[in-house]
Amino acid sequence: MEDLYQIPNALVYFNSVFNIFWVTNGFGTQAAALAWPTQTLWIISVIFQQSYTVYMTMVMIPYTRNSWRVKALLLFILTAFWVQSWAWFTITGLLIADMVCNMSYEEKFGRGIPIPGSKFRLPSWMPCVFLMAIGLALQYIWVDWRPEYQNVLLEGHAGLYYTGGLNYDYDLHQPQARDENYLLLTGFMLLLEGSDILQFLLNNPVFRFLGRRSLSKSPSW
Repeated sequence: MEDLYQIPNALVYFNSVFNIFWVTNGFGTQAAALAWPTQTLWIISVIFQQSYTVYMTMVMIPYTRNSWRVKALLLFILTAFWVQSWAWFTITGLLIADMVCNMSYEEKFGRGIPIPGSKFRLPSWMPCVFLMAIGLALQYIWVDWRPEYQNVLLEGHAGLYYTGGLNYDYDLHQPQARDENYLLLTGFMLLLEGSDILQFLLNNPVFRFLGRRSLSKSPSW
């Protein structure tokens, strides 16, 4: 984390908030993010920028067969992963939303996954928990067991904006789209959207209050 930035006056405050929706790179070192105690306000800039990606994807991939949309978006996700674009997070979210709203995801989640050559079905929560477990295991490996390799996975992408080779010149002062975070978030969201029990547990006044407060005005501002 960087040193906390103290906003000196109202004009700097206005510019910091205004620039949240104009920053296209250097998300983590913008004034608004550095002044936030948890330094997580950069995610608003990423989400706002990625909203164009979501919109254009929904325009270019209109109402076609479900299987076509799934295949097209999976290809998009793999491509975005290779070029280390935040779109591999964004389009995964769009695909999950599409499955929930248009493909009866919750109903299919309850039926389980058919096992070829067997009359039994694999409970749908197992692959979700498996993805989360891999993500947590990778986080443990990079932090505790092999910390010297914690950024190796960042090199396994194309350097989209500065070279035709691999992503060796990454900036650790900026937020990075990491594999372990992706696996953990994807597994959790797939589990959440298919589980009535988990939705009930999370849909309580305390968590809703914390969610509303998470982007409220910081006392340090």
